[in-house]
Amino acid sequence: AYLREHNLPVTAPRLAIAEVLLGSDRHLSAEEVAQAVTAAGRKVGTATVYRTIDTLLESGLLVERDFGEGFR
Repeated sequence: AYLREHNLPVTAPRLAIAEVLLGSDRHLSAEEVAQAVTAAGRKVGTATVYRTIDTLLESGLLVERDFGEGFR
């Protein structure tokens, strides 16, 4: 709904990334998200994961945590 309300494309990679992130019970790195999406049969790049994370942060569906040393 957030994507549609903000006239952003609703793409299969974005939905797959959101499903992995919102369905996880732990913190995941962008690389782990990309691996999980690829394991589910979709190929996504890390840059796409980072852009989708930023969009989900803006929407309020994700909350950012800073673990230090450049990891968030």
